[in-house]
Amino acid sequence: EAEEGFSLTRIIEMSKEIADSAGNISVDLFTSYLDQYVSLMKTLGKLVELGFSDVSSKAKIIRDNRDSLAEAGTTVNTIEELMENEIFLGLKNVNGSNNKSFGFDKKSKYYKHNGTCRNVERMLRFLLFIKKVMENLDSKREDSLRVCFQDAYNKELAPYHNFFIKAAVKGILFLAPNRKDFFKGITESMGEMSEEDQYALMKELCQSTEATTIYLTSYMKEKDC
Repeated sequence: EAEEGFSLTRIIEMSKEIADSAGNISVDLFTSYLDQYVSLMKTLGKLVELGFSDVSSKAKIIRDNRDSLAEAGTTVNTIEELMENEIFLGLKNVNGSNNKSFGFDKKSKYYKHNGTCRNVERMLRFLLFIKKVMENLDSKREDSLRVCFQDAYNKELAPYHNFFIKAAVKGILFLAPNRKDFFKGITESMGEMSEEDQYALMKELCQSTEATTIYLTSYMKEKDC
């Protein structure tokens, strides 16, 4: 059963709005969008949810960074403004544990700063993973949900993970529901739907997600993030 709070129509609307606002992406919209994907993961079971729990923590870090600036008297509303502020301060590579190597020692107020740039980079990888999952679900209709997820993980996330994380994800994905139950879970609030209508919605989400990933990839390359 779909986690309360998740809405396929809402996440499609959010995805389109983000794609349309490239260059001026609201912090609240982007982080709420990520939270919706966390709710989507919850439909796959508790262990799968836990396997991707860092998405929630990254969204919170991004919001907290925006709020910290507001408390200091600087109003920032967009993801781009947040990242450009960090670039200006020399913080684009810090992640909260490597700050000293970039010149921010214990005396610096940025010694423990967990950068928006690095967290957006990780969320970009997650969105590329989600996009690949949706592509697989459509193009590999005879494959199980687990196989579709595993293939997407191997291509988009595994290159950044160590052996132990890879092994853990592989084990977790064995507990994923079957394809039919997954589709039923994420569309049940929308009434009876044909299989083709379900796939059409996934394609719609995939297309808008792809637009966002193309923009973020280009933006971060331009800013050397």
